[in-house]
Amino acid sequence: VNILVSTPERAQELRSVTDAGITVTFADRQVTGTPQLVTADAGQAIPGSDIVILCLPSFVEEEILGRVLPHLKDGAYVGAAPAPGGFDWKAQRILDQHGRTTTVFGLAAIPWMCKIVTPGQEVRVLGAKSFNAQVTMPGADSAQVSDLLGHLLQMPVLRLRSFLNMTLNPGNQLLHPGIMYDMFAGREGVPIAEPPLFYESITGSAADRLQRMSDELLQIRVALEARIDGLQLSAVLPIGHSILQAYAEHITDASSLQAIIRGNRAYAGLRTPMRPVDGGFLLDENSRFFWEDIPHGLVVLRGLADLAGVAVPTIDEVLLWAQQVMDRVYLVDGRLDGPDVASSGAPQCYGISS
Repeated sequence: VNILVSTPERAQELRSVTDAGITVTFADRQVTGTPQLVTADAGQAIPGSDIVILCLPSFVEEEILGRVLPHLKDGAYVGAAPAPGGFDWKAQRILDQHGRTTTVFGLAAIPWMCKIVTPGQEVRVLGAKSFNAQVTMPGADSAQVSDLLGHLLQMPVLRLRSFLNMTLNPGNQLLHPGIMYDMFAGREGVPIAEPPLFYESITGSAADRLQRMSDELLQIRVALEARIDGLQLSAVLPIGHSILQAYAEHITDASSLQAIIRGNRAYAGLRTPMRPVDGGFLLDENSRFFWEDIPHGLVVLRGLADLAGVAVPTIDEVLLWAQQVMDRVYLVDGRLDGPDVASSGAPQCYGISS
């Protein structure tokens, strides 16, 4: 296993501690492994690799694909874990730019909820998915990719037919903005004593809003399936069902969406991204909860809603708040034509107009 990181400084920092191995602590066991190589040089990390797995924020995937592809051997697989935000559109654009063809895959969800104990040395697994799913482009290698990922992740990995099953996944792109909106809308500049528990603090009003966002997402699914012959988006589920399916053994109370989220042991202890200021902490507008889940989450959903002719008023409400916090403009007068759409993952940015 080779690890490709962002900068030489980061590579050196990790090399100084990974020689002793990286320990993964599960509830019932520990596993330790040592990478063969940690480097910021794609020319060292990628050649000869059979599979390249991108574990990255969506907003840097195109850049890293551009670094990886020139060194990728014929017959190798390259994919994202997970693969929301139109990963297939990004990958196809980079492949076309480099004149390459290769097998691209996307994993439906992160295999584990994890927490770093010591950077480069130990990570704790809070909860594992019961199973996962993937989509392969082109589809000829789908069975082999599922078998390989199932072996690596030690969980069943189902095969899906359309990347839209990933793009419409009602996961972080709904959970993170929806819960943050409830916590902070109208109170963005007011310091609080400590970062609140993110999932365990969810209110009934946040759960209701998440349900409305999920209902709008399902309306997009129904409209797309009605318009495209043969399209099957069976993996796009209501948000509560999706969480239950992924974390069944960690949830003891499924009586409501609020109970499902608040009582999910895999979510326990995870705090809201905040930054320290005089007087306490403020919401961190530079976190992945914004820069991944808005331009490569809600904006993508809004773009698909436009193509499908579906109104999404609750998603619009949360998106308008988030773009103000981020000092970006995506929605203008109810239309997705703000200047910052061009740097998002919306399908319209990839020439998809119908």
